[in-house]
Amino acid sequence: MAQCAKEQPLPYSKYVVPVLLMIGWIAGCAFMVYYVFS
Repeated sequence: MAQCAKEQPLPYSKYVVPVLLMIGWIAGCAFMVYYVFS
């Protein structure tokens, strides 16, 4: 776990959480807009 992303084909484990937060935030905003304007 101390390697600096050498020899790792897909070092996306550190991108999973930000991507999930971004998707959740966008989905929440879209849901609020849909709920308010419907």
